[in-house]
Amino acid sequence: MTVQSNCKDLLKKIADLEKELTDIKKNIAKSYQGIFSRMGTPHENNLFEMIIDNAPLIIDAFDTRGNCVFWNKKGEELLGWTKKEVIKSDDPLALFYPDPTYRKKILQIILKADGKFRKFRLKAKNGDMRIQEWANFKFGENIHIAFGIDITEKQKTEKDLEQSHYFIKTLLQTIPNPVFHKNAQGRYTGCNTAYEEFMGIPERELMGKTVFETAPEHLAQKYHEHDTALLKKPGKNHFETQVTQMDGTLSDIIIDKASIINSKGEITGIVGIFTDITHRKQMERALKKKEARFRAFTQAIPDILFIFDEDGRYIEIFTSASELLFDELTVLKGNYIKNTLPTEVARQHMQVIEKTIQTQKSQFFEYALDVPKGRCWFESHTAPIMGLEEEKYFIASSVRDITDRKLAEKEINEKERLAAVMETAGAVCHELNQPLQIISGCCELLADVHGLDAKVQRKINIIMKESRRMAKLNHNLMNITSYKTKSYLKSKIIDIKGATEA
Repeated sequence: MTVQSNCKDLLKKIADLEKELTDIKKNIAKSYQGIFSRMGTPHENNLFEMIIDNAPLIIDAFDTRGNCVFWNKKGEELLGWTKKEVIKSDDPLALFYPDPTYRKKILQIILKADGKFRKFRLKAKNGDMRIQEWANFKFGENIHIAFGIDITEKQKTEKDLEQSHYFIKTLLQTIPNPVFHKNAQGRYTGCNTAYEEFMGIPERELMGKTVFETAPEHLAQKYHEHDTALLKKPGKNHFETQVTQMDGTLSDIIIDKASIINSKGEITGIVGIFTDITHRKQMERALKKKEARFRAFTQAIPDILFIFDEDGRYIEIFTSASELLFDELTVLKGNYIKNTLPTEVARQHMQVIEKTIQTQKSQFFEYALDVPKGRCWFESHTAPIMGLEEEKYFIASSVRDITDRKLAEKEINEKERLAAVMETAGAVCHELNQPLQIISGCCELLADVHGLDAKVQRKINIIMKESRRMAKLNHNLMNITSYKTKSYLKSKIIDIKGATEA
């Protein structure tokens, strides 16, 4: 039972109470008429006047000419006119009924004096319109007594209740979400248009049915369990489930249910509302598939993928090679570059991030880092990420291990240097070899000449010694097998001995 049904029940109860009140009013009026018939002594008359003057009903008395001969305090309270004003008025009915036509009709009803309660609209002294029910009785030949009950507030309450009823009904029909309600026995008592359209079943066909008549057994049992819990103990329920529509379509929905409680605190039914999340679920499933494919892709490629924010914070890290990370994945994620990398490398990273944001173009740089795998060289390509979050920049960075390439480049460079050295050494050796042979031969001939001065002989020996030394050096140059250097003054020179021994 919904608020809509509660409104109907309240209106019915008001009608029942009104009938009961009418019977009471008739009995009261007849009792007062009986008292009038028994009036006798002045004391009794005074007592009776005091009783009716303070009665909870409006009581008045008019003669056949329309003059008021009695007006009690309840009338003064509700309509504002004092007893003196009403009794002394030339036309007292005009005070309450300004319209002459309506007033004439009222006088006819008064004179009819049939004891039936009728509804009238009276004007109070302050200008307010009051709704009252009056019953008129004949007292003697010339007096008519009337009893009135003010139902203005009751009428207002009924009107407000009726407006509330139609407001709630309109609201339910306006809500885009499907809404249904059931009674305490778990049978449908109504739904809104959105429910009819979503489930493909008119309200008239839904009324009085249970979930076992409208849903597949496995789903019906689940719904029934939720309903039973709410019918036993007041509360709310929120859960995701699936419903089968009339065309067989299976939809994902969120159901919010609540117990309906009456004024006595009794559970009189349940109300429920659907939120169709089929599209959202489809998107979630599609997103999960995309994420699975993306993660498989990131696991397959050798690169490390980083997502940084503009402050250099690690947002996401995708890699299958944890040995290439500077620290544990859990330590890096959510942390900042400046807190995790060596100072110079961190500075280099931040400069590239800032440049990427400023230019909105991809950037490239290389850096070396000591990681669990050892000393490695990395190549990083950055690119700005658009639309990830408003008013904040994010950077994607693809990092590749280029250590093998760097080592290969180093080896190639060394071989190229060695080739250049060997070519130069060969040319030098070729050019020096003949002059050395001539010098050496001449020195040997001079050494065989007898009678040379001892001083000259020593110089010839020195020349021969240095010639042999140069010949050995020439031999070493011809046998260089590697590229090695050594410090010499403020520069470096080829280490001929070391290059030959290697």
